Amino acid sequence: MKLDVFTVFVFLSGMCFIAGCVMLMAWRISNTSRGLLLWSVSFFVRACAIPLLMLREKIPNVLSIDVANTLLMIGLGISWYGSRLLVGRRGRISVMAAPAILWLLACQIPAFYAETAYRVIYFAVVSSLYSALIGFEFLRSGLRGKSRGMRLRKSLGIVFLAISAMYLGRCAATIYSGVPDNPMNGGNLVGITLFITIFWVAGGTIVWLSIYFEDYILSLKHDAEHDAVTNGPNRRALMTRGEMLLAQNLERETGVLVFDLDYFKQVNDLYGHHAGDSVLREFSQLMRDNMRSVDLFGRLGGEEFAAVLPGVSPLRMSQIADRLRQTVQDHKFILKGQMISITTSIGMVHTSTAGHDLEALLIKADDALYQAKGTGRNRIVPWKADAPAPSPSCESAPLCSA
Repeated sequence: MKLDVFTVFVFLSGMCFIAGCVMLMAWRISNTSRGLLLWSVSFFVRACAIPLLMLREKIPNVLSIDVANTLLMIGLGISWYGSRLLVGRRGRISVMAAPAILWLLACQIPAFYAETAYRVIYFAVVSSLYSALIGFEFLRSGLRGKSRGMRLRKSLGIVFLAISAMYLGRCAATIYSGVPDNPMNGGNLVGITLFITIFWVAGGTIVWLSIYFEDYILSLKHDAEHDAVTNGPNRRALMTRGEMLLAQNLERETGVLVFDLDYFKQVNDLYGHHAGDSVLREFSQLMRDNMRSVDLFGRLGGEEFAAVLPGVSPLRMSQIADRLRQTVQDHKFILKGQMISITTSIGMVHTSTAGHDLEALLIKADDALYQAKGTGRNRIVPWKADAPAPSPSCESAPLCSA
């Protein structure tokens, strides 16, 4: 059955336009993945190029041949660039633009421009190369992990390697059987073009969006469990993971620490809230760098943090807490070009005396922290059931400048 060329190319242009709209809407959901935005742009570029191909012999050749194929190659290059961004790598503008520039230069050579087969082979080779590069990027990225998102990337890599092979097949078909002066008049070339484009648009879009939404869901999960300032576990994640950690260590002793940065309000008052956020980030990283990989550390809120230390005795818990306190005291925070010293008060509680309920442990550790702040700050205090509850000292003591 002979394909109606006009209908085929209207269909292809519509597919590219719809794919571009779908990806653009997906990008707008989070406005974070530039790779997805570039793929949307690439489909719009191809949707604009295909009508120029349709109008061959009705508009000047410079539009239906030179410009149309240039746009198609630019669209392929943008797709490759977007793929690099998705897998966390930078692309090169030169690689994205070189085939289109070489095409325009080749079109100035009469022998090349007059031979339709040369032009078809050139475009097929460029398309095969870009498809292989895209497939390689996704396949290599997918081989780095075993999650569902990584498996989808491997699938997308295989899809584009298959598309690359199809374009090479198109080269072989052109060399073997040749092409008419106007390949848009129908024949096998149109059928091959239709099949490859449908495979590219449909297969690529479905798997691409699956990967994107997988990453988007992981991003939402990350945001729900991580503090926006410190990028460490927030209170919700701290409670969830802490309860799991305690449940896994019922037969082992566990310590819980609650930290509070002394006179932190003065940091915000004297240096501004951006400086305060910087101190919180630096303090959080300092604590994580000085804890074991099995320990859990996160932000409860404000300038208050907590840590769960599995497998430590009461004595070892006190030693760790005092070492962390000393680490903070010795550390110099740089705010607006000035080095300052900040201290921390730490309340401690141990499962051997307070049970394994995390909420109750945090309340008791907070009571101990209240004792530490009320007796001078920059100290560690263990929770005791019969300890008095003094009023904490005022926040008027000056920060120490180094």
